[in-house]
Amino acid sequence: MGADHGDEHGESPNASPTAASSGSDLNGMAAQIGARAIKERMIDFAAETWNVAKEQIVFRDGLVLIGNEAISFPDLAKKCRLSRVQLSHAGYYKTPVIHWTAPRRVAGRSCISPTGLPARKL
Repeated sequence: MGADHGDEHGESPNASPTAASSGSDLNGMAAQIGARAIKERMIDFAAETWNVAKEQIVFRDGLVLIGNEAISFPDLAKKCRLSRVQLSHAGYYKTPVIHWTAPRRVAGRSCISPTGLPARKL
């Protein structure tokens, strides 16, 4: 086995993150924040409608288990929509610890590893 010199497209394994990979991380995290907020609203609705504790609501395999009942996720989404539960969310995410000092031309720590995978300095 030789050293890794990138792939056949001439990509370097130690290149800095691209705008696309950084954008993917930002958009992905914003989408995750939004999805969690919507799920929480759906759980609140289901708990109130079925009169069960939030802990008794589980999303699994396209179903929503609510106490001793199970309904499909699309059916719960429809019930939420008809009851005017907000099923949209503007999720924002700020990448931590990335900065640029223009006069010194120094960048802060990147949260992207050379392979484009999320990384975190511990």
